[in-house]
Amino acid sequence: MDRGPAAHRCEPDQTMTLSTHARLVLRTEHPALICLAAALQTVKVSFDPLDLKLAWQKSYRGDAWGAVEEQARRLGCELLAQPAGGASEHLPGDLLGHDGGFWTVAGVASGQPRLFSGSTRASYRQPGPSTDAPGLRHFRLCVVDGPMKSAPKVALRNLLHGLHGGRAALMRILIVSLAIQCLLLINPVFFQFAIDDVVVSRDTDFLLVLVLAYGLVTIAAVFLTMARAGDISRLDLRIRDVLGARFFKGVLGLQALEIARKPINEVASKLGSLASVQGHLGSKSIETVVDGAMSLAALVIMFVYSWRLAVVPIVSVVVFLLVKALHIPSHRQKGRLALHQMTLQGSVLVETLRSFVSLRAAERASLRLEQWLRAQAASSECAQSSALQGMRMKALHQAITSAEYIAVIALGALDIMNGRLSVGMLIAFQFYRNLFQGRAHSLVDQWFERNALTSHLEKIEDVMTTPPHDDAAPRMPLEGKPVRLEQVSFRFSPRHPWILRHASITFETGKCYGISAPSGVGKSTLAKVILGVYPLEGGEILFGDTALGAGTGPAIRKACAIVLQDDVVFQGTVSENISYFAVEPDEARVRECADQVGLTAEIESFAGGFDTPVGDGGQPISGGQKQRLLIARALYTSPALLILDEATTALDQRREAAVLKAIQQLACTRLVISHNPKVLEVCDTLLELKGGQLLPLEPTVQLVAAKRVAEVHP
Repeated sequence: MDRGPAAHRCEPDQTMTLSTHARLVLRTEHPALICLAAALQTVKVSFDPLDLKLAWQKSYRGDAWGAVEEQARRLGCELLAQPAGGASEHLPGDLLGHDGGFWTVAGVASGQPRLFSGSTRASYRQPGPSTDAPGLRHFRLCVVDGPMKSAPKVALRNLLHGLHGGRAALMRILIVSLAIQCLLLINPVFFQFAIDDVVVSRDTDFLLVLVLAYGLVTIAAVFLTMARAGDISRLDLRIRDVLGARFFKGVLGLQALEIARKPINEVASKLGSLASVQGHLGSKSIETVVDGAMSLAALVIMFVYSWRLAVVPIVSVVVFLLVKALHIPSHRQKGRLALHQMTLQGSVLVETLRSFVSLRAAERASLRLEQWLRAQAASSECAQSSALQGMRMKALHQAITSAEYIAVIALGALDIMNGRLSVGMLIAFQFYRNLFQGRAHSLVDQWFERNALTSHLEKIEDVMTTPPHDDAAPRMPLEGKPVRLEQVSFRFSPRHPWILRHASITFETGKCYGISAPSGVGKSTLAKVILGVYPLEGGEILFGDTALGAGTGPAIRKACAIVLQDDVVFQGTVSENISYFAVEPDEARVRECADQVGLTAEIESFAGGFDTPVGDGGQPISGGQKQRLLIARALYTSPALLILDEATTALDQRREAAVLKAIQQLACTRLVISHNPKVLEVCDTLLELKGGQLLPLEPTVQLVAAKRVAEVHP
């Protein structure tokens, strides 16, 4: 049977390399991603390596080819499967996969493909597969359309939207700043008169007039500067307050599912980007306008003195601008990469602090040190690259400035010898030249920094453009109303398995439901879906006759309470935590809830009683005390629906029995998620999450199954 061209084994071609920036960003990533980047580069599809890396980290969940296909489509390409068995020809940019290895066809020589290996370490580089190897996967990358358009970027000027009195303050500061700069423009004239008139004619009376006039100008400039300083300080403070409030409102408005997907420290690191953005608003914006105005004013005055000399600084600024413009793309890429590496480094630190006791107990500090040093090395490499670019720019700036200075001195000397200028005029011109050069170069630098600021704006874009979460709605009365799930479907993404698939069930009012299933099936996710914390992919959840949605969610959730497996105690007193930091806490209710979970005696044994600080930096509390405090917090609002997700796992049998008895006596609807048969015994109805459905079980069947699980995993 004809199998097409003769099969042959392809040897890796190590001559094909990614761009320097792509290699730096992707060097430690999955081989499939590296091969995809090489293929995109081969077929001339432009892409940002850091964007590709971050998108890959969100989409990759073990299925490499699925993630490759998703990223290719995001960039306007399609993966077309090619016939197996060597029946199809190989083209540059084709992707091959076999036995866990990944390759990109770098080229074809004498009918044989040359392959680029996606392995990142030489010891892992494998020889290319035979073209008729069993299980060989061959895909062709075809450009279908341009990359998907990203969401509009947040504009710097839009960040000041809603700043009360900001426009008036900016205008006032701008006017005062321009007045100060106009006074400074008089300084060179003083030197010109002093040299050309006073020194030549030895006129001391005129010198006295000049000194007095210059003194008055200086005093006026000082007073205006002092007056402006107060306005600038107040404006900067107002901008920080407004942007800080908008930032945190945006954080609170993010979707819980989005937060769960983000790496640790990513959201916290956005605060540093916000600070960088704040630094370019307010006084920086005024400085830009003033620099532009002063550059024009100095340029006009220079033309009045000598148009020939004025051309030299203009050429110098144009050359400096062109040099800066050529470096903008690389500077922006390096800035984004540096931000990413700093975030990863911060994540290592935060994760280490959170698991400090575990690391010390396991004596794995050296392991974390290695991770920190790797993150620091990557961050330092980015910083070094940016520093080298900065030094080169500084050297070029110095060369341009020196050449300009030499040209002006030479041409100025010729003009003096030809009688076109006096010595005083040349000195005054030099003052204006220095002023023009400094302000124009500062203007170019600020434009360069504004372009580099794109990285910070991209980092905070999702937060600053997220509408604030409105939780001002009053609590919805849900007492006596059942909770119904109607054809509810949920999964984390189209490439993830279904957690719930057309699930329907009714939770009757006042009953206690026990939910059990093997670990990893999605019991905790179910709890978050019921409260609308995670958005549905299909179906609806009804509280009585009211559907849970964006408009009704806050009011419904105020009538519900949940204790999560990984719930936290906030920094504050015991009383504040139980009342969830209520503005006017009901102290009697706080004590009543503590009594219900058997925590009052232990709280009163603390040094400050109910006023004892707990949480971060506060009184250390045990796991059992923490869980009971969290249950007391859930009971404080007298919820109509109470969800407990493995909420008693840290309690001893006696205290657990007391807590379960209190839960059993509640009149509200209760959903208890647990593996413990003792916990499930207090429930009226037992359910099993299986195959995306909530299936009822006979109590004996469920308890026997739960006991078996407890025996296998005590």
